[in-house]
Amino acid sequence: MLGKIGYGTVSEALAYKLPLIFVHRDHFSEEPFLRKMLEFNQGCVEMIRRDLLSGNWTPYLERDVSLKPCYEGGTNGGELAAQILQDAANGKNYDSDKMKDGGISYEISKLEEKYQGELG
Repeated sequence: MLGKIGYGTVSEALAYKLPLIFVHRDHFSEEPFLRKMLEFNQGCVEMIRRDLLSGNWTPYLERDVSLKPCYEGGTNGGELAAQILQDAANGKNYDSDKMKDGGISYEISKLEEKYQGELG
């Protein structure tokens, strides 16, 4: 998988255990946290922008195919969001503990909290 780091790309790469080759994304404050998540789960290779533009992709592709991402977290964020919306429509109060162990977005937010001091 080749792309830029963003919530959707990282979520999909981790959920499907696909290694991601990425180019640094300027002015995207969430990138350090998302990158840490990928690195923690052995799922990324950073490509230098110059190499991307010049077509020097071979070393990155070779590294990428050797990675074995190991994400084992939840991937049911859509189901959780649908349940929260259904509960709200039925007049039930939203309980933030429902998201306690659910989905990649929750895990990314926990990593953001953990690394805030180091990266912020």
